[in-house]
Amino acid sequence: MIKEKIKKIFARKENRRKTKGQSLVEMALTFPIFLILLSGLVEFGFMLNYYLSLVDASREVARLFSNYDHEYVDADSGSSFYESAVEQVIVVLEPRDTNDTSRKIKIHGNLIDTDKNHDNEIIVSVYSISGGSSTLLNEHHWSGRQASHFDTTEVDNRIAGNAPNVGAVIVEIFYVYEEVLNLPWLDPFIGDETVLYAYTFMPQSSSEPTPTP
Repeated sequence: MIKEKIKKIFARKENRRKTKGQSLVEMALTFPIFLILLSGLVEFGFMLNYYLSLVDASREVARLFSNYDHEYVDADSGSSFYESAVEQVIVVLEPRDTNDTSRKIKIHGNLIDTDKNHDNEIIVSVYSISGGSSTLLNEHHWSGRQASHFDTTEVDNRIAGNAPNVGAVIVEIFYVYEEVLNLPWLDPFIGDETVLYAYTFMPQSSSEPTPTP
């Protein structure tokens, strides 16, 4: 009886050692996967925050300049409506006040290799829409490194065929997102040239077509 009890005690200890060893092996195998998933979620959160900031900036500027004359030129600076809109986007994303840390998008200094067609870009376009057909009045590029996602065909496709005669201003922002965590195992998924794109399409009174008598 005593021998059997001793055997049972040692058998329990051996089973406990095997269970602890198995748990350590499982943790060692799953921890890298867990770390990759967690870091990926954090990096995606940063990217999403940047994208939402771009969307907010495009909406804010498009809403502001929808009330301005698209042919306006500032008498003092000589800046046109389009140049002023681009400058306002930059101010919203990257305030001139260096003490203002509420924004983290540095759109001026974030430039990719000039041999590649990826760069920060701001495009302001104004269209006149009449009878369901649009006409591009003017389009201004900040850096000239990105092509607009809009043309007359695209604008026509986005409006109803019986749409009233209206004008429209479109603010587009291209931003080259660079990894915040800069972890090597995220490069295959995010890379160093992820271009975030945001735009706002807003009605504008000054570019409305002149009604025919």
